[in-house]
Amino acid sequence: MTNFLRIGSLFAFVLTAIVVLCAASSAFAVEPIKIARDDVALDLSGAVEIYRNQGENFQVST
Repeated sequence: MTNFLRIGSLFAFVLTAIVVLCAASSAFAVEPIKIARDDVALDLSGAVEIYRNQGENFQVST
């Protein structure tokens, strides 16, 4: 019984570590955009997908 609990605890720890690492990896930016202090506007046209005829709204997912 003690061996079963030890293996179960180890399995739970490994599974939790895998889930945490997978969740953390999705939070990193795919391609960072450098911003200087004196920048007035950013040209995001090379870093975003633009869909035409979708209305007047501008939406950014983070």
